[in-house]
Amino acid sequence: MRQFAVEPNSLPVIIDEPGMYKCRNGQLVTIHEVKEMEGHKPEYTSFPAKGSRWTKKVGQSNPPYGIWHVSGRYMPLTESKFDIVKKA
Repeated sequence: MRQFAVEPNSLPVIIDEPGMYKCRNGQLVTIHEVKEMEGHKPEYTSFPAKGSRWTKKVGQSNPPYGIWHVSGRYMPLTESKFDIVKKA
C-alpha cells in the first residue's frame, strides 16, 4: 500500500482540548495538554498535543508518552496506527 504525504496543517482539527481520544488501531489516548503556539507561523508544522497511549501489557506501570499534531497525526507525513481519529 502506497501512502502519499499530506501536509498535517491542511487536515481538520481533531485534538482541541485535553481528554480521552481513540487511535486508528483502537488504542485509547489521554491528552494531557494542547499547548498554545504563540507566534507560531502557519507554514510550520508542530505537535503541541501531549499525552499517553494506554496499553494492555501486563506489568507495564507507565503508559507510553507521545506527541500529536492537532489533526491527530502521530507522524508528520504518513498515517500511523497511533493517529488519533476521534474523541473517546
